[in-house]
Amino acid sequence: EFLKHAWIWFILIFAFYPLFVMLVISFKTNEQYQSNPWFFDNPAAWKWDNWAVAWGIVKNYIANSIVVSVTAVSLGMMMVVLCSYVLARYRFVGHSIVYYGVVASMFLPGTAATLVTMFWLIKNLGMINSLWGLIIVGATGGQVVGIFILKQFVEDIPKELFESAQLDGAGHIRQIFNIVLPLSGSILATVAIMNFLGVWNNVMLPLLVLRDDEK
Repeated sequence: EFLKHAWIWFILIFAFYPLFVMLVISFKTNEQYQSNPWFFDNPAAWKWDNWAVAWGIVKNYIANSIVVSVTAVSLGMMMVVLCSYVLARYRFVGHSIVYYGVVASMFLPGTAATLVTMFWLIKNLGMINSLWGLIIVGATGGQVVGIFILKQFVEDIPKELFESAQLDGAGHIRQIFNIVLPLSGSILATVAIMNFLGVWNNVMLPLLVLRDDEK
């Protein structure tokens, strides 16, 4: 038991100590850091204006990242819900082709492997130096896994719920809002978080697409 707890504390310290050192450094000048790099100085000597300077540098970049990530995830999740609902509830001509085409696209390479092709596509769409180029790429890129996961979940929802809603006059949109969304909240949250992190952590494509520093 002691060894187990000791190992857990070792992992926690190993993981969080760099963050602690980063916090310590953020309140120091270069001279203070050189004299005491590992722990806080007297609080009276803390340089609070370091945070103000840092925020002034990154605030526009963070705002752009939030706008791109939230918009891309919102558009992507809307399409994930609609597509998953149709694939799970209805069998139409070409249903299997559409579904297995979605599954097959999971094996396509990511942004790094398709960077040149994606750049030319965005350029031909006239979206170079536009946040919309990143939003559209982010919205489409996260749909495949979301559709694959949510379709399985919607198929497990009892059909009687949808049939009862239809008898009460509920259309497709009403069934999505009143049945699918409330019952699949945890699944949707998981997919949305995965997509958000994917868009937020994308570095290479914004470096190529965006030209103006304020974007």
